[in-house]
Amino acid sequence: QRKDNNSKWDFVVMNEHTQAPARQSTREELQSTLLQHYTPLITSNNPKATIIFVETAAYRLQGINNSQDLGTTSQFQQKV
Repeated sequence: QRKDNNSKWDFVVMNEHTQAPARQSTREELQSTLLQHYTPLITSNNPKATIIFVETAAYRLQGINNSQDLGTTSQFQQKV
């Protein structure tokens, strides 16, 4: 938020947990939520706001936190 008391957002920074965008089903759910809920919220505040997506890196240790189905670290990162 700007410091000059203007309530319009210049930038919006967004990220998601590592595994959600790496899986097709949850990626589609995330995209739907973004389009249906976040996009209207952001554009109603400032249609010119810059949206920044932070990509969360894959786990360095393969298979931790129930990520076995995502493959090696390299394969996992490509899915993110």
